[in-house]
Amino acid sequence: MVSEYGYYRGMDKDREAAHNWYKQNAHTVNHVLQIGSLFIPVIGPLVSAGIGLGDAAVYAKEGKTNEAGVVAIFSLLPGIGAVVNKIPGVKQLGQEGMKALASKILTKAPLNAVEQGVLTGVQANSALIRQEANNVVKNYASRAVASVTNASTKKSLEHVAKHGLEKGAEHALVHSVGSHPPVQPVKPKV
Repeated sequence: MVSEYGYYRGMDKDREAAHNWYKQNAHTVNHVLQIGSLFIPVIGPLVSAGIGLGDAAVYAKEGKTNEAGVVAIFSLLPGIGAVVNKIPGVKQLGQEGMKALASKILTKAPLNAVEQGVLTGVQANSALIRQEANNVVKNYASRAVASVTNASTKKSLEHVAKHGLEKGAEHALVHSVGSHPPVQPVKPKV
């Protein structure tokens, strides 16, 4: 029975069950939300990138800093114009494809030719990516500082706005991408 305040007996138990389910399936849920948000007109890619950064934060909370760095960078790449112009495969893969590429890199799964081209482009343009991603992150953080009221969160955002990406995220990206085995050409069946 629902009370006048919208609560019902067992609501706390249901909320806790939902929270625990999300904790166990956070990356899958975030991935689905990231793909779904791409269909939102105009702001969809920005929302999707934000969800990708949120997923990176979940990885960081789990202590998986390499995964956090890779997911964060690959979530941002489709929104960085200079990078998209330098690495055509980024535009071809889009936000959804970049998320899948990050997953493949982390699991060392085989890559197709476009994905391998993106990896090669990332390696060749790492300085540009680092600079542009830093600028994007600083810009987002600077704008977010104005709307945050929690002092701790505001302080964290001010730090990000000042310093941008930490060396750990950059280090994780370079080493995760650099350690991925090259794609093997598929031999046609005769």
